[in-house]
Amino acid sequence: MVQYKEGEIMNNNLTIDSSYKKAIEICGVTATINNTDAKILIKEASDEYGIDYKKIISSTSFNQGNYVFINGVQYLIVDTEEQMSQSIYNVGTFRKINHVAKFVDSETIYQLPCISTNVSKDRLPITAETAGIVEGSGIWSFIAPLNDISKKIRKGKRFLINGDAWEVVSTDCVTEEGIFYTILKQGSINIENDDIVNGVADGLTIPTYTISLSSNNLNLYYNDVSQILATCTKNSVADTSPTITYLSSDPTIATVNANGYITVQNITGSATITVNYHNIIATVTVNASEKPHVYNITLPENNSSAYVGDTYQLNPTCRLDGEVVSNPVISYSSDNTAVASVNGFGLITLLSQGNCNIICSYNGVSASINLTVNVHIYEITLSENSTSIIQDGTYQINATCKKDNIIVDNPNIVYSSSDSNIAIISNTGEITAVNIGNVDITCVYEGVSSILSVTVNAKPVIHTYSIDLTGNSNSLYLGDTLQLTAICKDNDVTVDAPIVTWSSSDTNIVSIDSNGLLTSVALGSATITGEFNGVSTTLLLNVIERPHVYTISLSDSSKTLNVGDSYSIAATCTDNGSTVSSPVLSFTSSDTNIATVSANGTVTTITSGSVTITATYENVSASVSLTVNAQVIPTYSYTWSNGSTGLKYMSSTTFTATKTVGGTVDPNLIISYEWDSVGANLVSSGKVTMTKKANNQWTIKNVNVQTITNCVLTWKDTATGEVIYTAPFQFRYMS
Repeated sequence: MVQYKEGEIMNNNLTIDSSYKKAIEICGVTATINNTDAKILIKEASDEYGIDYKKIISSTSFNQGNYVFINGVQYLIVDTEEQMSQSIYNVGTFRKINHVAKFVDSETIYQLPCISTNVSKDRLPITAETAGIVEGSGIWSFIAPLNDISKKIRKGKRFLINGDAWEVVSTDCVTEEGIFYTILKQGSINIENDDIVNGVADGLTIPTYTISLSSNNLNLYYNDVSQILATCTKNSVADTSPTITYLSSDPTIATVNANGYITVQNITGSATITVNYHNIIATVTVNASEKPHVYNITLPENNSSAYVGDTYQLNPTCRLDGEVVSNPVISYSSDNTAVASVNGFGLITLLSQGNCNIICSYNGVSASINLTVNVHIYEITLSENSTSIIQDGTYQINATCKKDNIIVDNPNIVYSSSDSNIAIISNTGEITAVNIGNVDITCVYEGVSSILSVTVNAKPVIHTYSIDLTGNSNSLYLGDTLQLTAICKDNDVTVDAPIVTWSSSDTNIVSIDSNGLLTSVALGSATITGEFNGVSTTLLLNVIERPHVYTISLSDSSKTLNVGDSYSIAATCTDNGSTVSSPVLSFTSSDTNIATVSANGTVTTITSGSVTITATYENVSASVSLTVNAQVIPTYSYTWSNGSTGLKYMSSTTFTATKTVGGTVDPNLIISYEWDSVGANLVSSGKVTMTKKANNQWTIKNVNVQTITNCVLTWKDTATGEVIYTAPFQFRYMS
């Protein structure tokens, strides 16, 4: 640690600012302030109580309560005295500490050296003796100047003072002079959670810590990353979550992060990593060097087998420092060139049966493949070794060829006959028998052969029979009969009175007697078979119903209607003379602009004119000639019994409508009404009643509407939906 006597730098002819700045640059000690690398000057000093402390001067800014690490030792800045001009450097006081500070981070304890005895009030803002603590019945009055630290004191906070624990029970006041008053009550120290500042209370022990590293010397390459593995104990018990700090003596050689991961930053040099666990120090020396090149060559396989005459291409993969090399320079060699040779491109030629190794070399490293070279084994087998053929007949040889015990598709086989006067053979293996006798057919595949012994026999007399049917209709009405006749031949000569055997596949549908007479029994299909001397012919016969004869007649052949009228067509249908109940009909109109017809035969007239309506049943139809006359448009009139569309409280009025068609009053008029939402609410609430007097007459009564209420009332012809009347209607209390 560099020390300066008072006046060595400060009394020279340079300005104070430039003197300190120069001294910091040249003579400053490497330190870390709040995890920031810095250089500082240190001056030993003591206060009026004889307590040692150190002055710190740095161009890096800092505040009271910041931590300083120097060579792995932890210090705390207890105050800041001044900041020199132009922020060139800062001056402060710091002391060595042996605890984890929790003043800012923890809500349970304040542990700073400033909370201790025998330290001047001017330097440390919170003290025990000189700040005026008054004891009484286990309760102390704590007095301190108001500052950034004392402002954080609240009820329930805890302090360590003279080795005892104290808890704030109240904060009384702050005087005009800026003096802060608070009341503390003594408690007990939790040795596991409360770090010690000024000794230990009676009966308690200071924890002991140890740290050991997995290695104290690491030889690493540039850009390597390695983690420091530390084993920490507290009171001889393993600390599974230790708080450890790491510091590199030369970050240009090696850096270290908060988790102990070292990263090598240079290709040469050494750096010391300091590991601090509760001020217990361990170190690791990191020796950096440049990583040598690593060459590698690999083959897809190390062993292979092949056959004489084959070629085999090697495809090795070469790597430099783990990266695949494009177009590497590789040398190839064979340790047995009689078995296999290899050219400069890695192409192997297999020469003879045996074993050999092919070696691939690349920049001093090699890989090899062991080759087993075999000779191909060929086989040919026939489906049979002997056969007989009729003169003029043919026979196809079925040969199976194998190469190395594997069946060959489309093998190249050479065939030959020992006597072509008896049998000849094609290049596809088909034998044709020429004359009676014995002959051998030889089949050769890749030098191996197999022989088929063939006997050619005389051609026998062969009868060729045939049978055909006459009268072979494919359908037969139910209940009918049909006579079948068979024409039989032997070697194309018609046989007189042939013996034919007849059968039916389903006698429940069609039966047949020994003479070929068919009788239809039921609807369906059956196959009739006629057999003669082992040959047969068949007839598929369908038994069907006799065809239907349909008729249709309509109730009217002509009809006259008015526009808007409707008319239902009535039809009578027969099937083979019998009336059909509920026949399925279809209807069409010759002019849908004049009249339309529905699927059930209802005609609706649209405009005047003539139109034909056609009804169809199965394949027959009938028509109605329809004349449509113009429609007479009805007119409507109405009266109110009170002569108006207003109704006062507790009065009534009657609405009467009249419909006239072609000058004649329609006695069948039925009317209905519709209120808007206001009127509908009056009716539903019973304030207005609607009473039907006749189909065309209603009485309205104002039962309990005493304020002016406007609504809309509509009257309609119920049958047609025509609006007879619509207008505003008013209810009121008086006229």
